[in-house]
Amino acid sequence: MSKKRYLEAETLKEFLRMGMKVGHIHTLRDVENYIDTQPEATPQEVAGQCWRNSKYDPPTEADADRLGRIIVWGAAVKHVDITYWENAIFYPVDVPFWMPLPVAPEEKAE
Repeated sequence: MSKKRYLEAETLKEFLRMGMKVGHIHTLRDVENYIDTQPEATPQEVAGQCWRNSKYDPPTEADADRLGRIIVWGAAVKHVDITYWENAIFYPVDVPFWMPLPVAPEEKAE
């Protein structure tokens, strides 16, 4: 059995659609070959933990945790912090980059 690989699904779908349009995909083996040529997603991409530009890709309430917080990069202080998602929208010069908080691990009762 082959090693697990993580791929960006939307990019792969578009790549497969293109292959079908130009006539390169006819069989399941063709699909497998196309998948094998795709680059592996980075662990950050898989986890959704990539820095996003506050000006061009601002956060929404859905990106925040249950308290409305996200991770931000403070431009003036040059460090990572946690703040409310609205701050990235209202102060994109001060908070130029953001990402969602990672999902907390589940605690198991013992």
